[in-house]
Amino acid sequence: MQSESIGELGKALAKAQREMKPAKEDGDNPYFKSKYATLAGVWDACRGPLGDNNLSIVQTIEKKDEQDYLI
Repeated sequence: MQSESIGELGKALAKAQREMKPAKEDGDNPYFKSKYATLAGVWDACRGPLGDNNLSIVQTIEKKDEQDYLI
């Protein structure tokens, strides 16, 4: 299903972004002696605000030349 306008989507996304806190740096990179936010940490930071505003993340697969690609 597709809407004629993204007005409501834009409002919901803006509200969710205001509610998001920075992702925790829960990963260690010993080579550079630094910390980083893992994918799990990023999901933890955004899952609640997205869901609270009826938003979701969708990933689809596209097949091209006998190979699958994540879009």
